[in-house]
Amino acid sequence: MPRFEPRSPLGWRSKLVMFAVWTLGCAGRQPEAQQLPAAVSCHAQSPINILTAGVDHDTRHQVALHYQTSGQTSGQSSGPSRGERAGLLGEQRIANLGHTVQVSFAPGSTVEFDGRVYEFRQFHFHTPSEHHVDGLAYAMEMHMVHTLRGDEHRYLVIALLFKHGPASAFLDEFIAAIPRREGSERVEPPGTVDISELLAADERYFHYEGSLTTPPYTEAVTWLVAEQPREASEAQVERFASVEGDNARAVQARNGRVVDEL
Repeated sequence: MPRFEPRSPLGWRSKLVMFAVWTLGCAGRQPEAQQLPAAVSCHAQSPINILTAGVDHDTRHQVALHYQTSGQTSGQSSGPSRGERAGLLGEQRIANLGHTVQVSFAPGSTVEFDGRVYEFRQFHFHTPSEHHVDGLAYAMEMHMVHTLRGDEHRYLVIALLFKHGPASAFLDEFIAAIPRREGSERVEPPGTVDISELLAADERYFHYEGSLTTPPYTEAVTWLVAEQPREASEAQVERFASVEGDNARAVQARNGRVVDEL
């Protein structure tokens, strides 16, 4: 879920309150002090349980990834091909935020979806996964957060699900650099973290419209959940869990929303 947090560390009481709020859903499950903002309709909340038998395969959505390599300037593009192999431009900041591990990137990389351009900001993790597929929760979920050019309050998030298996070479690129101290970050040189190995040229996604999964739960998120789960070792998942604990929000009602495939 997108987040742009202050850098001050969170105490354990704040963490406990945030966990209680994040994991509760709509429909009156929250105490009065934790009710959703009035502007949130509760009709299009995230995450959801994706039922593959009901997915619409007749989609006309178009997605193109434009992730710059570490050697490019902001005026260059690595091309419009979907799932292209490319690194990312500029320095990268790896932060222990207490409630998640977040890796932030310099501006320059974008995703184009149905003619709209979204700018890549950061990725972060949830343990266990927030989205379920046919009722199955995965060990971990990674959210690649993009904001709409010209309106930073509208989002496109690419979600990657991780199951237990062999160690992930991608996670190994930065897992040792995760700060031990809550609220701290490390600045790494360009190219330290390369997302190209995560997004295949023929990547398939589940798409639906939903919300942020943390306060203020704004219903302004285009979700692309990769169909193919990735693998990570138990030790790798545990490293993230040791920082963020269980920070997955509960599955929310679908309320008739269409989930399609692209």
